[in-house]
Amino acid sequence: MTGGIRVQDVLGSAGKEYTLNGRARTVGSTPSRDAGIDFLDANGNKIAGFGAGVGQTGAYRSFATTKTAPAGTKVVRVWLYSGNSGQTDFDDIRLTQSGCGEPAPPQPPTHCSHLQNGDFSSGVASWTRLWGTSAVSNGQLVLDGGTRAQDVTATAGTSYTFSGSYRTNGAWSRDVGIDFLGAGGNKLAGHSAGIGPSSTMTEFTVTATAPAGTRQARVWLYSGNTGTTTVDDVELTSSC
Repeated sequence: MTGGIRVQDVLGSAGKEYTLNGRARTVGSTPSRDAGIDFLDANGNKIAGFGAGVGQTGAYRSFATTKTAPAGTKVVRVWLYSGNSGQTDFDDIRLTQSGCGEPAPPQPPTHCSHLQNGDFSSGVASWTRLWGTSAVSNGQLVLDGGTRAQDVTATAGTSYTFSGSYRTNGAWSRDVGIDFLGAGGNKLAGHSAGIGPSSTMTEFTVTATAPAGTRQARVWLYSGNTGTTTVDDVELTSSC
């Protein structure tokens, strides 16, 4: 900015601590420049004001000032100022209140993903061929009469959702689903999405709860001998 002042008003509370920080640089001869905080009462009258003491610098440098709002404060005004000679550039301006405005700690995921190579970016790695022909083309699995599957550890009583997208090209039979296996690898239950023919990528979802005795979940992708089924971006998720 060249020769001017910009302000922004926000609600404030007496006794609260406010911190203004940001970055500034000067271009040319700038005899005066600064940034600061003013505390205003309910009628907009200035109770107190404080500058951050922004210096002259050709490269961006950080500035900060922390002040406590005096009695009667209802509004906090942030201001940026540059004199008539030269130019002052401001960036990354922030006003935070103590106890507020800090980044929230990372939250644990609400859902866990169990599959490896669900986007087929690593070819058919982690996917077992149960029968037939299939290959990865342009980052998508193309089933040309065959089944690919992946087994993961599963827990009885947990709800699992298998999802992804697919399209068909003349495939007269095709499907995707989840099987739950016992300790010996025996199938305890199976659930399929019952996907229909689609010439464009279409989402599928199948959700099922693992029965008693479950040790593994097997997700599978199937296409019959006629035509092809293309699959991509598959996931198996559960609550964490």
